[in-house]
Formats: sequence, C-alpha cells, structure tokens
Amino acid sequence: MNDLIKKEDYLELRSKIDQALQESRKIIVLSEDQLDPAGFYLKHFRQLSKAIEDTKKKYTKPLKDEAKQIESVFRELTEMFAAEEKRLANELQDFLNEKKQAEAEQRAKEQKEYEDAVLEEAEMFSDTSVIDSMNDVKIETKSEKLGSISQFVTETRTKKWRLIDLDKVDRKYLILDEKLIDAVRKDHDFDSKSPIDGIEFYTDFTIKTK
Repeated sequence: MNDLIKKEDYLELRSKIDQALQESRKIIVLSEDQLDPAGFYLKHFRQLSKAIEDTKKKYTKPLKDEAKQIESVFRELTEMFAAEEKRLANELQDFLNEKKQAEAEQRAKEQKEYEDAVLEEAEMFSDTSVIDSMNDVKIETKSEKLGSISQFVTETRTKKWRLIDLDKVDRKYLILDEKLIDAVRKDHDFDSKSPIDGIEFYTDFTIKTK
C-alpha cells in the first residue's frame, strides 16, 4: 500500500471486497433461482467500483488541480516565443521554396539552351538523326542531398499523399463509415434485413443488472 493513502480508507474498501468475493464465489447459476443472487452481486461490485473511484478522487483531485496550475505557468512561458518560432520556420520554408523554384527554372533554362544548340547544329549539317534522337537526351544536373543546409537548419523530406480519384482507389484502402452505417441500422427494426450490400444486420444480446 502507498504511504500517500490513509490506511483506514484502504482497509475499509479491502474488507468490503473480500467479503463480497467470499459470498459471490459460492454462486453457480444453474437455475432461475440463482439469477437474483448473481444479479445482486453484479450490482454490488458496481457499487464497490464507484466507492473505489470516489476514494481515489479524494486523493488525486488535489494533485490534478496543482498539476494544472503548474502546467499553466510553463505553458505561458512556451507561448511567449511560439509566434516567433512559427515566423522563423515560415521564413526558412519560404526561402527554401524560392531556392528550389529558382533551381528548377535554371535547370529548365539550361535544358532549353542545350536543345536549341543541338537543333542549330543539326540544321547546319542537315543531320536528321541528331534531331530525331534529341528528345532522348537530357542535360545532366546535380541534385542536392537533403541534410544540413546551415549550422542550425536541416532540410527534411516528408512522405505525404492526397486523394485525386476515389473511384480508382483499391477497396483495401477504403474504410467503412461506421457512423453512417449505425444511422441506417437504427432506422430499421431488429429483424430487418440490411439494405446495404455486403453488410449484415444482426441483434446482439447483453445482460444488465437493475
């Protein structure tokens, strides 16, 4: 037992639990006569669970209140520079985007200059084979390796995806809308057949004590 918990609180709960277990373990439901005793102890165990929870809250609530106050103080410290942190991150990202755009434009320019030079040379010598093969030739450019781009800044890549055509998506990647199906099920009787292909309606039975 933890030293933070009063001994009398723990022993009171433990005594009630031990007594209930000693009595309930004698019950075996073989006839309707045993339904009420079984139901009685199910209800009693629920009451014990609530008593345990109430006693626990007596100890944990003050601690949680203090924790919230502590968290509030440190959250305020973090919020002092949150906006500036976001601004700097946006500045870096904007710069990297502009840099990549400029590099892409430069590569396109070099490719165009190369193709124009090949065309001009081919026309001078009337070498049609050079013109025909030009589309297969691409200027070789260097690609940047992702990593540190300054002493304190590292560029990373993130794998993402977006939906462009739902009809082309393989069904194994689709997830059922459980809320929508639940709504349809609630609108039908217990013995009704499902109007949704591939979905079966059935009735589940559970036991609850009064």
